[in-house]
Amino acid sequence: DEDLFDLGGHSLTITAIAARIHRTLGVDLPFDVFFDAPTVRGIAAAVTALRKE
Repeated sequence: DEDLFDLGGHSLTITAIAARIHRTLGVDLPFDVFFDAPTVRGIAAAVTALRKE
């Protein structure tokens, strides 16, 4: 549950992660998710919620 930004993540990192999630899972993940829940667990929960919509 380490914070993405504490690990050195930045805007380019979240852009790359969001693009990979979109390519792999077809989910458009808003960037605010990365700021609201900047952990792997938080991002995964957001992806799961968006896939159920």
